[in-house]
Amino acid sequence: MGEATEHQPYRVLIVEDSATIRYAYKLLLDNDYDVLFAEDPLSALKQVATLQPDAVLLDVNLKDRSRELASGQTIKKMDGLDVCAAIKRSPFKATPIIMVTSRDGLIDKMRGKFARADRYLTKPVDQNDLKRALNDVLSRKTVARRLKNSPYMEPVYTTTAGEEA
Repeated sequence: MGEATEHQPYRVLIVEDSATIRYAYKLLLDNDYDVLFAEDPLSALKQVATLQPDAVLLDVNLKDRSRELASGQTIKKMDGLDVCAAIKRSPFKATPIIMVTSRDGLIDKMRGKFARADRYLTKPVDQNDLKRALNDVLSRKTVARRLKNSPYMEPVYTTTAGEEA
């Protein structure tokens, strides 16, 4: 079960190009989280910037609808690892990212580490493992939220060196 704050459930963005798998995630997670979906890399990056989810569940193998340039060259297709790396270089770099993939080799896991994914799960993903991973990455956000909203922490954030509290 996702641990929600007193006000609202955590918002989880699921980036998956398979409608069947998106539906399965919706059935599994919709009761505990505010679930959002993106089907491709560009819409995933837009949603991270505009909706600011608390966590991202990201498929590595995304079908990118890349375009051909006038010169006949194609733009490099983005996959989930590229999306992860882009988020981790952005102002939203603190957003936890759980990579989900059928690739389970050592090199694939190292690529996930280099992209700075917080977790790397291989398909087929056990639903308990998925919920545990989400709960784990979101529990750190819970602690951060509580510290930020704590009246005891306020003087630390509001005073600067040399000022009296």
